[in-house]
Formats: sequence, C-alpha cells, structure tokens
Amino acid sequence: MRTAARVLDVTDERARLGCDSPADACAACRSGCALHRLAPRGAARLEVPRLDADGRPLEAGARVTVEVSDRDLLGAALRAASLPLAGALGGPVMVRAFAGASAGADGVAVIAALLGLLAGWMAARIWLGRVPPRVAVRPDGSPLEGGEDRSAR
Repeated sequence: MRTAARVLDVTDERARLGCDSPADACAACRSGCALHRLAPRGAARLEVPRLDADGRPLEAGARVTVEVSDRDLLGAALRAASLPLAGALGGPVMVRAFAGASAGADGVAVIAALLGLLAGWMAARIWLGRVPPRVAVRPDGSPLEGGEDRSAR
C-alpha cells in the first residue's frame, strides 16, 4: 500500500504526516486515503520516526511517500480479525465448559459469543496499537524496492 503525504511538522524524535493526495486519487482505490487506515481513530495524520527509510531526517513541508509492505498489511489484518473471531467462537465454548450442559441455552450462547467478540475486538485494538504495521517513509521520487512502480494500483 502506498500513499502520498506531506511532512506537517518535525520534533526531536517524531514527524507528523498529513495526506497530500487529492480527493480523486483517494477515491481511486475506493477505500479513502491510506493515512485514514494507518492513523489512530481514522484521522488523516500519522506520526512516524523523524528519519526516512534511508536514514535521512525529514523536513517540514517535504512531500513523501508512505509505504506499508503487503506482508505487514496482511499481518495487521490477520491480527485485527483473528482475535474477535476467536472470542466469538470461544465465548460459548467457555460458558459450556465452566457451566456445564445446563447453560447450553441459545440465549446464553449468543450473549457469550457477543461478549467474546467484544473482548477479542478490544484485545486486537490494544495489540495493533502497541505493534502497528511497519511504515516506510521515502522522499518523493525515490525508487521502490524491486524497482516496480505500483502507483497505478
């Protein structure tokens, strides 16, 4: 995944990026600006280390390209989906295991599944907040790994 961004400001250790794609470019992939997907709470702002992927310091106002490898993106999606699923499936199993067959009513199983789903969702949010996908920031015009241009995607 790739998106254009602009460095808004730089502090001692961090740089704050803002979406620099025009609205038409954001609609090209039908999912909105990629920074909305990477940033907390859907804000089109992203904080990254102040050094780019090549180790050079970022400067305020510079145009950059933000990249997330397919592997890191898939891993984050898997983490985001697997914990709620495990909770939704594990909730009724745990209720049945601890309460016995008498607690096998459909209503109890549905409530346990919803509580497991909620617990899994909260755990996934915490995990992704602590271990987000790796983001590579490159100055505009720098070559991509593998030499291919994926900007048309």
